[in-house]
Parts: sequence; C-alpha cells; structure tokens
Amino acid sequence: SAAFAAFEKLAATDQHNRDPRARPAAADQVRTAAARVQALWPDAPQPWIILGELATYNADGLRFGPGCDNATAETCYRRALDARPGHAPAHARLARLYEVNGRPADAAREWRAAAACDPSNFTYHYRRGRLLQQQGQDTAALACYRAALRFWEGATRTRAALEREI
Repeated sequence: SAAFAAFEKLAATDQHNRDPRARPAAADQVRTAAARVQALWPDAPQPWIILGELATYNADGLRFGPGCDNATAETCYRRALDARPGHAPAHARLARLYEVNGRPADAAREWRAAAACDPSNFTYHYRRGRLLQQQGQDTAALACYRAALRFWEGATRTRAALEREI
C-alpha cells in the first residue's frame, strides 16, 4: 500500500543520513510514519525494526556510539518479534545489539534463532561462528562456518577461518 511504501522509502533515506543536523527532523518523520503503519498493520515488524534502528544512533549520527538508546532499541526489536515471531532480521538486529554491548551469550542465542528462521542466510551462520570462535568454542564455530559455506562458496573470510581450524 502507499502508506507502507512511503514509510519504507522514508526509513531507508533516514538510515543513510549521517548529517546530525538533519537527523532530528528525519527521525520525527520516520516515527510518525511508523505509527501510521503500526495502526494499519499491527502485525508488521518493519516499523519496530526501523524505530529500533533509530535508537541505535546517537545525536552525532554514530551507530552504537555513546548516547545511543540501547534499551529502546532492544524493546523495539522485541516488539517486532511479538508482531511476527520468527522474524529473522529482528533476531539478527538483537544479536548485533547484544554483541556491541558485551552480551555474547545473548548474541549467540539470537544469531542461532536468526539462522533457524532463515537457514540459507550466510551472514547469520558466519556471525554466530565468529562470535563462538571469539569465545573459544572452536568446535561449535567450525559447525557454523561449515553451514555458512553451504550458502556462499565464495566467502573468503569464512573459508580462511575454516582452514585455520582444520
């Protein structure tokens, strides 16, 4: 529908806007559009994801920098999952949020959930494998890297990590 298309266009524009002087107005427009979409399609996860994304930027336009509203981002991503359980992108965004905030166990759980929802997504397997490898769980990481390779044979970083383990 037109409202949803307008929302997605506005949200995409805002995500790529790094000028802190323009962000407050764009963020307000996105919030207004998200509220309209939520009223029309209460089971749509996209408005919650976009609102979560907005919360991960600080006033200087830096993502995951000081001053970001991580609690709001987490709440929005959870609301996206409430709206559509098993929505892989919401799990992936939660995983990334947990990673940058030093919550590796939560991040690994969310990467696993994202991969379960979208098993052919290279990124979900690779990111979980990388996280597990950083935690010293090499056997589990190797399994994730192998799963990732099934979906993207040209993945050089994954291939290199896999070859180091063999």
